[in-house]
Amino acid sequence: MTDSLPPTPGHSSHCGLPGRAIVVGFAAAVAVWSAWFITHLPWIGMAESTSIPLLLGVWVIATAAAIGWVGDPRRVPIGLLSGVVGGLVGLLILGSKIVPDATPEGPVGAPGNSALPPVWLIVPGFVALGALLGLVGGFASALLPRERAGSDSLSRFGIVVSVGIVPLLVVGGLVTSTDSGMAVPDWPNTYGSNMFLYPLGPRSDAATYLEHSHRLFGSLIGLMTVVLAAWVWIVDRRRWVCVLAGVALALVIVQGVIGGGRVLMGSTDAASDNRAMAMLHGVLAQVVFGVIVALAAALSPLFKSALRVPPNRAHRRFKAFATGFTHALILQLVFGAMYRHMRSGHALWTHAGFSLVIVLLALLAGFAAMALTRPAEEGQPAPLGNEPGAVDLACTLGRIGWGMVIVVGLQFALGWAAFFVGGEHRTAASPLEALIRTAHQANGAALVALAALGFVWSRWILRRATA
Repeated sequence: MTDSLPPTPGHSSHCGLPGRAIVVGFAAAVAVWSAWFITHLPWIGMAESTSIPLLLGVWVIATAAAIGWVGDPRRVPIGLLSGVVGGLVGLLILGSKIVPDATPEGPVGAPGNSALPPVWLIVPGFVALGALLGLVGGFASALLPRERAGSDSLSRFGIVVSVGIVPLLVVGGLVTSTDSGMAVPDWPNTYGSNMFLYPLGPRSDAATYLEHSHRLFGSLIGLMTVVLAAWVWIVDRRRWVCVLAGVALALVIVQGVIGGGRVLMGSTDAASDNRAMAMLHGVLAQVVFGVIVALAAALSPLFKSALRVPPNRAHRRFKAFATGFTHALILQLVFGAMYRHMRSGHALWTHAGFSLVIVLLALLAGFAAMALTRPAEEGQPAPLGNEPGAVDLACTLGRIGWGMVIVVGLQFALGWAAFFVGGEHRTAASPLEALIRTAHQANGAALVALAALGFVWSRWILRRATA
């Protein structure tokens, strides 16, 4: 890991106004897609007359909040450009609304809808609508507090991509909990039609809705990762960070191929279904999440700063515990995936027993991180020193440490809740069982993110202390 270099001239804010618009546009897209998924769930059956106004409101509010978050005073231009970005991204799910809805009896194969305008009018009209909503969000952002300026757009986008993966993991967890992985038997098409033009709405079959939504969210994350990797390669001169961005992109591509292979090699007959591919797909999803979170941490201004810290034994202790926790957690993910997909009793008890090791290592890593934030003792310097930026570093490590302690406790409780309430069968018997299983899986993803943060920051601190 090499020290950071000053940014290339002309890239001090990493692409200026367009960069801010990309951050805001994709952040709003993640919020709108998440709201779209919830409002169109077949279990809810929400009418379009209710869901559409809600989605438009979410778009405006998310844009306004994101503009305040990026901390740029050019609110209105950013809102306008971000609306165009969000509209272009939204075209990935717009296709599901310009064909008739699928019904519980089966997919509707007839393309097109005579009640709608032609596609050549719908597409630019939707992008124009996005621009208008972004413009409204830009004006509305004046009512919200603005973050202090200073963070570059690339680091903010790394956070957006990391957060954007969370809905994908949740939807994927629901697919596994309801055993909907083979609800759509072909790939990359959906029932023979283009994946982005398959009718999907509140009248769709629940299993088909979950599986197809998972594919759409996967396409969103794929697009965001391509943009992130390209952006890193253009503006970041740290070789190892560019390599990490390439690894993240490669893993996302491999994950998509494995997901497709899971369908092509699987079977609607549960007895002959290929569960090994499904298990690999689930484990790799968590690994991809951890890698992108680590990349986002490496792109942060604090990580790229010239801050030095004094040597301290506590640094090596934090690194040892954070490394052990990360490696053990990956192994625990394998055990958990084996039980979720294989329903193996051996995997279940191994997963349950090894959870005690995970709790112990998470607590040790969390308390080691928090120990670095203590003030200087008599005759000795503070573990993080007193240079400008040490306070920000202490806040970062304190959040990571407390996060590890709290999230691992919640994960332990959710694990036992899934054991007693989640049922023994591969398919959840009720929405409550599915939600408990998915909550356990999603909270595990939060633990993966914290482990990744502890892993990269422990190495950063030790290097700065020994440089």
